This record gives sequence, C-alpha cells and structure tokens, in this order.
Amino acid sequence: MPNGGSNVGEIRARITLETAEFRRQLEEARRRIQDLERDTRRGADGFRDMGGAIAGLTAGAGLSKLVNEMQRAVNEATKLHAAFAGLNAVAKGFGVQTRDANAAVQELASRGFLSLTEAAQAYKTALSTGLNLDESTKLITSLADSAAYGRQSFYTLGGAIQASLDGIKNGNSVLADAVGVTKNLSVMQKEYAASIGTTVGKLTDAQKTQAALNGFIREGAYYVGNASEAMEGIIGSQARFTQATNSATVAMGEAFTPVIQSALDAFTPVIQSALED
Repeated sequence: MPNGGSNVGEIRARITLETAEFRRQLEEARRRIQDLERDTRRGADGFRDMGGAIAGLTAGAGLSKLVNEMQRAVNEATKLHAAFAGLNAVAKGFGVQTRDANAAVQELASRGFLSLTEAAQAYKTALSTGLNLDESTKLITSLADSAAYGRQSFYTLGGAIQASLDGIKNGNSVLADAVGVTKNLSVMQKEYAASIGTTVGKLTDAQKTQAALNGFIREGAYYVGNASEAMEGIIGSQARFTQATNSATVAMGEAFTPVIQSALDAFTPVIQSALED
C-alpha cells in the first residue's frame, strides 16, 4: 500500500509539473504572437518570431491535434461552399433555377445516403451533361438504388454515385460501372440508337446522355428502393452517423474560416518578405 500511494503521488506531481510547463509555454506563445502582430512587417525577423510562437503553441500534443481538426473542418466547409457554387453556376448555365436545384439537393441529402456536399456535386455533374432537373433526380436515384448493395467494394455510396456520373459525363464505362451496373455505355448507346432508327455513330452528345439515362434506369429497375431500404439497417445508421459528424465538422469549419482567412492574409506577406530577403 505505501508503494501504491507513493506511485500515485509521483504521478500527480509529474502531471502538475507538466501542466504548469504547458501553461508557461502557452503564455509565452501568446506573448510572442502579440509582439508579432504589433510588428508583422519586419520581414525575416518577423517570420522567425512567428515560427517561435507557433512552436510554443504546438508544444502540447492536444493543441496540435486541435489545430489539425480546425484545418480539416475548414477544408470540409470549403468543399461544401465550392460544391454549391459549382452547382449554381452549372444550373444557371443550363437554364435551371438555382432555387429549384438547391431544393433538390436538400431533399436528396435528407434521405440520408449522401451528404450535402455529395448531393450538390452529384446534381452539378448530372446537370452538366444536359439533363434537366427531373431527369437528373431520376438518374441519381437509380444510381443510388443500384449502388446500395451492388457498388464496387472500394467505393462509398456517395463515391460510387459520383464516379458513375463522371463516367456518364465523360463516356468512361469503367467509371460508370462503379455503382454495379456492368452494362457498357457503348451497349446502351447501341440499344438507344436502334430504338430511334439510327446508328451509334450518328448520335449527338445529348442523345448519348439520353442513352445512358435510359440504360441505367432500365438496368436499375431491379434495385428500385434499395437505397431507402438500406437506410433502415446498419448501413443507414452508419450513413446517418457520418452525415451528423460531417455536418458538425462543416459547422465548425464555417465558424473557424474567418479566423483562418485572417491568419493567412496576415502571414502570407510576412513569408513572401522573408523569401525575398
């Protein structure tokens, strides 16, 4: 018992000392950052001061991890912003009301199997092929049903849908197969061409897209409802958990973005000045 008590006492003493040292380093880092802010135009000297301050701040592993999480959160928020900006640009370019496109994204994301970012990217890609909003919704839904259980194993559900959409857009059957529909795009085009009394070589880009839409919906008829069904089991629980954590990460990123932006705007001239000296 005496040895146990002694060990506990030693551990407490060590924790107290380490905590005090971390606080000292943190206060020193704060002081040096304040000094740097007052004289941030000092070129190389300012850059060295910044390096010392950052070194002090990251002395604690917990703080370093927090900084990494902040950066990841800001990256996720930036991806979401870029996805919606891209969607709105494509919608305007193809004559689709941005309000309607955004509503479709929100509705799709609410089903649980795609995040807001993934849903916005999916609609952006589908609309960019020339499909209208209703056709895009039908295609994405069909791809989701096919991918729920049939996608290639190394894809997430959202990743498989996006890969197939990219494949359809670029005429790449390898990518288009990501959701598990293995019929080649060229076969879909041949079938469509025959149905309208022409040949594959005479199909326009719009007709090739229509061939893919018809083909994936026809092949996906066997899997209608699978995506919604999957959301009722463990796959759905995992998807909802991922969505919740992603939403929390994005929200944190949006909160930190102004801070990160201000820091980058302040530090960039200092770094450039240091490199020029």
